[in-house]
Amino acid sequence: MAEDREILSKVWEGRVPACITLAVDDLIIGENLEPQYLMLPRISYFTVALDKVQKSFQKYISPDLKNNEFWIDYKGTPLKMQFPIGVLCDMHNRESETPWNLTLHFSSLPSQLLSFPTRESIESQFLSYVKEADALKHRGKVLQTLGMKDRKQLWQGLITDKFSQFLGINQKLMDSSGSMAFRNIPFRLHGLPAPTDSSVLLPAVMRLQKPFTDDNQPLLLSHLIEDTLADLIKPDDVLVVQGVVLPRDTPLLWMSQHLSCPDNFLHFCVRRPAFDAAAAAVTVN
Repeated sequence: MAEDREILSKVWEGRVPACITLAVDDLIIGENLEPQYLMLPRISYFTVALDKVQKSFQKYISPDLKNNEFWIDYKGTPLKMQFPIGVLCDMHNRESETPWNLTLHFSSLPSQLLSFPTRESIESQFLSYVKEADALKHRGKVLQTLGMKDRKQLWQGLITDKFSQFLGINQKLMDSSGSMAFRNIPFRLHGLPAPTDSSVLLPAVMRLQKPFTDDNQPLLLSHLIEDTLADLIKPDDVLVVQGVVLPRDTPLLWMSQHLSCPDNFLHFCVRRPAFDAAAAAVTVN
């Protein structure tokens, strides 16, 4: 439907205004480097979106750092680069700072971060998540029918910002008709503060969530919040997905098919009013 494609296109076109500064510790003494401002695609990954930026910064770092992979922090918090940029923004930029001020490093990669030094490495992680999502939805049946050419088209469409190329493959993964009806809704819940230390964010939470009741009635966002995640979500918590807050009567299947990231997961980020975002300087895996 035209309406469906319009919504998918809007999600695809989402951007995050960002200011990227090279870490002072990595800058050659005496050099003066201005930050770079750019619009980062919400659905992409830092490894891809900042490739040109990190290459331009290499002119201003010590030669012994030039073979190091880069990593990003926000207010001292290392960002997990296996997740899309928009998810990380929703998770950490709780005060909607504009532009989002990020620091790029070439040294002292934190031990808690997974390593994604190349496009090939993040592509492998991306396809692993797509496989995981299809297993939850279709027992892996759709991905089994996709050859290497189709999988490559999915990835290339994403990193080259070619919506139609990506959609041509992804709509197969989002099919929920007949025998391909979703068994579960792939989702991750990010940004929960640890019970004993609110400055520490817990790892992403995953749980099984059906799209329909036993009598085939659509399950809603309210069911996810009040039933599946009842032990984790507080009454005044807000769930953000793709940068927006949706009504609790939104069907989960509709959300999955329209608001999932390219990895085919819905990424919810918890906004807790009592949580002091300025104190979120530590994360754990």
